[in-house]
Amino acid sequence: MDILINKLRKEVLLSHLTEFVGILSEEPSEYWGKDHFMANLPGKFDLSVMASSGTGIAGYIIASLKDSGPYIHKFMVRKDLRSIKIGEKMLKYFENNLTESGYSQVKLTVREENTRAIRF
Repeated sequence: MDILINKLRKEVLLSHLTEFVGILSEEPSEYWGKDHFMANLPGKFDLSVMASSGTGIAGYIIASLKDSGPYIHKFMVRKDLRSIKIGEKMLKYFENNLTESGYSQVKLTVREENTRAIRF
């Protein structure tokens, strides 16, 4: 399966918004809806990335500039596509983008019970 990793563009988010929300809704404790995805956050479309496959959106990292630097709001891979290195590919692309933009750190928050994310 070919996975393409690219910067997230606003027009792609708009045209696939239902898929973005659907991936997140697979997690019982998630609360983001369409309004959260469409929020106008500083640097959002310069920092955020997405993964796509022949079957649609495979995953995404939604990030913005918050306080003193980049912050990851959501980092998701579609449930049926987990464990095939999509998250690693997106993170590598994201890190390269940050480095090229002059950033050396990124912040995020992970729920304590999300052991899979913590291990990642």
